[in-house]
Amino acid sequence: MIQEDYFIKLIKDCIKFFAKLVFNNSIEEIEEQVSQSEMDDLNIYLNLYDDGKVDEAKELMRNSSKSNQFDTAKVGILFFRKINEYSNQELLDKNYSRNMLKKDISDFMNSYGYGDIVNIYFGNLK
Repeated sequence: MIQEDYFIKLIKDCIKFFAKLVFNNSIEEIEEQVSQSEMDDLNIYLNLYDDGKVDEAKELMRNSSKSNQFDTAKVGILFFRKINEYSNQELLDKNYSRNMLKKDISDFMNSYGYGDIVNIYFGNLK
């Protein structure tokens, strides 16, 4: 339980730092500022995740980043924030884990050139 709480907090802090660095806003402010279109995208990704289609959600997010990286970055950090709120058991029920979440956040942030942030928070994931 303590380890689960530690990793949840670590991921949460990493996401907060990314939000502040990239958008100069708190994650809560970003959540309040998302457009309806961005919220629709977020809901699509979360629904895919809830259906156990994690890879499809990530692929769809990756493809949408080609059209508008800034919006996708907002939606992406909100997506990972929501997924981080799931318990370890809920993640496992979707064939996912906290370690996979850390790796996906690392890949996501690295795609925006912020891979060093992940190394600060998580160490070397390789």
